[in-house]
Amino acid sequence: MEGGWVQDVLTEAPSITVTAKAIAPGKQRVTVEWEYMQKEHVSGYIVNISRIPDSCRTRNESYKLSDTQFHVNLSLAFYKIWVAAENSAGFSPAASVMVPVSPKTEFIGKIFATVQKNNNIFLTWSPDIECDFFIINWGTNSSNMETRAVMEKQDNYSLTGPFEKWKKYIITIHLYPEMCFCGSFTRESTFGMTYIYAEESVPNAGPSNITIRNISKHSADIYWEEIPEKDCFGFLVGYKMYYTDMSQNKTLDVIVNSTSETSWKLTGLARGNKYEIKISGLTKKGEGILSAPYVFQTLLYDEGEFRMIVVLSCLGIIIIILLSASVCAFVLHRTKRWYFPKVPNPKHSNITKINEEISTKSVPRLLAPQDEHDGDSAHFEVVEVSSMGVSTLDESADEVDVSSIHETQTRFLKTNCQRSPCGKETPTTQGPAPHDYTGTKAVCKPAQRNPRTMHEIGRPQHMPADVTKKKTVLSFSDYIRENQSMN
Repeated sequence: MEGGWVQDVLTEAPSITVTAKAIAPGKQRVTVEWEYMQKEHVSGYIVNISRIPDSCRTRNESYKLSDTQFHVNLSLAFYKIWVAAENSAGFSPAASVMVPVSPKTEFIGKIFATVQKNNNIFLTWSPDIECDFFIINWGTNSSNMETRAVMEKQDNYSLTGPFEKWKKYIITIHLYPEMCFCGSFTRESTFGMTYIYAEESVPNAGPSNITIRNISKHSADIYWEEIPEKDCFGFLVGYKMYYTDMSQNKTLDVIVNSTSETSWKLTGLARGNKYEIKISGLTKKGEGILSAPYVFQTLLYDEGEFRMIVVLSCLGIIIIILLSASVCAFVLHRTKRWYFPKVPNPKHSNITKINEEISTKSVPRLLAPQDEHDGDSAHFEVVEVSSMGVSTLDESADEVDVSSIHETQTRFLKTNCQRSPCGKETPTTQGPAPHDYTGTKAVCKPAQRNPRTMHEIGRPQHMPADVTKKKTVLSFSDYIRENQSMN
């Protein structure tokens, strides 16, 4: 069917990946893998291997496969692999890739090349090649390679030119050790490999992508990329770095005697200065063109020092703020005292204290309530105390004539002692009691429910023993009753 045939046409090329692994001196195992999007319409795959340049007899070898993986052992010559899918309708577009050289490949021997005055390249090798058949390849790249088959045993060979100047040539020798004659390139092994310039010059460009890292007060790490091979114009033997102190317009240089080193640590720099960096490549012919300049500045302080400065600065600011606040508070306080003096408070005046002391001394406390509360009513103890001590009213009597002192006691109590609602006495501001009883001490006490006689009440603790018998004890109810009878 025409419609079905159109659907079977393969329009996509496979996606290829190639890897190489060294398996023996001068030999590597190449693995080819691919994927195909239209694999449901594929009946098989075609793998074609082409040697560049061709060998003594064949150039291409083809393999028809149904799998999507292929292994083959090859020498270290240039090879190109094509992969295409096929079905009844035809072939798909082919995908191609160059076979890489394994980075850890070893060789059977070594090749030594020198340029002669007639622009020829003279080759020698070690050890000697035992076979009387070997192949020599030389060229600048995979698309510009030449081949020469040597069919006799030799220990040297001269390659005739012309050879381009400032171009790097790759030279290889390949053997067929199993048969010592021309055969399939899958049997080929590489004896050795070398590189040479027919004529060298200085690099035509400097390193690119210069970067500065780990900048400190006195050092910096300089990194750069290699000079491309097409711009080297000779075998690179090292790099030369110029660094200029822009503050003093002073330039120094450093030579890096290694092509594998693409970094350098500059030391002995002045802190806080700007430096300009330029780098050039070196060959046997001399120094090449300088790179573009790159400017950087060293640090005034290392990272740790900078942190310490920040911390100390913050502490200093805090201290200044606290001191300023203290000074402002002091000045404000002094200003307030100067412009707004404090008005004296009479409550705290010394005159008031003196008046209180005088009042206390001039108005004796004659009546004081006792701590004991035996009942609902109160009674008083009246004790006569003379200036020389405690005097008795009547030494021979056990009781005192109460009626003789009622009038005086009434006036005294009305004048100097008032009963407050809470049971406390309030001294009046009137003068002292009559002269006859200035030494009399009146004590207000709550009276008992059943008043006792003078003989039943014991001696107060604050009086001497000889005064106990000369004490008159009056209950408050008796006193009121006698007082009413007098009035």
